[in-house]
Formats: sequence, C-alpha cells, structure tokens
Amino acid sequence: MAGQFMGTAIKYVFSSMVSGLLLTVTFSVSAQEMESPTYGEKVKAKAGSGVVNVVSAPLEIPKSIVNITNDSNFIFGIVGGGIEGLLNTAGRIANGVSDLVTAPVPTKPVVYPERVWEDMNAETTYGDIYVSDN
Repeated sequence: MAGQFMGTAIKYVFSSMVSGLLLTVTFSVSAQEMESPTYGEKVKAKAGSGVVNVVSAPLEIPKSIVNITNDSNFIFGIVGGGIEGLLNTAGRIANGVSDLVTAPVPTKPVVYPERVWEDMNAETTYGDIYVSDN
C-alpha cells in the first residue's frame, strides 16, 4: 500500500515538473527578445506564470526539506521542511490562481523566486501584492 502511494506520488511530482517545464518554455519571454512588452505579452506572461506556479507548487515540499536539512539537521529538515514546504505550496497555488484570475491586470510577480526551480537554494518569499508593472 505504501509502495503504491509512493509510486503515485513520484509520478505526480514528475508529471508536474515536466508540465511546468513545458509551460515555462511555452510562456517564457526573455528580456533580450523584447525591450518593452506589449499589453498582450504581459497578460500572456502573467497567465503563464500562474499556470506554472499552480502546477509546480508541490516542488516546494522537497525544496524546503532539503534546504532546512542543510541548514540544521535531518529530523528538523523532514518535519520543519515538510511543514514549510506545505505552506509554501499553498502560497504558490494561491498566487498562481490569483495570477490567472487577474491576468488582464499586469502586475509584478509576488513570489520570489518566480519559478520554484530558478534558485533551489533560495528561500521562497512573498512580496507586495498587485504592484503595477509599468
């Protein structure tokens, strides 16, 4: 029973990572490609960011476990990292849904790093909400 659950969980995390990577490649727009993005590009980027955050949110759990284990010890890493990872997962999902709903209103990102895998050693932080992206 536990083995079946772990297999399902691993498949879910792997499919989430692949989906997130594909969506990032699809919706990413580098700064070199454009200097001043149009309104439509900002809306597309924000909606893409929302989808990626919802899909990749479960990666916050292992990220937090590893980071806290490296900063303290294994037991605290598993317990504290697991709890922090669950909270950051909920925060990233809520932010992703918010980005999807408010995509027509271009704003700066709230979650840093913007993608969970951009800096796996950085602690996930949340900035000001709905700051205009002029």
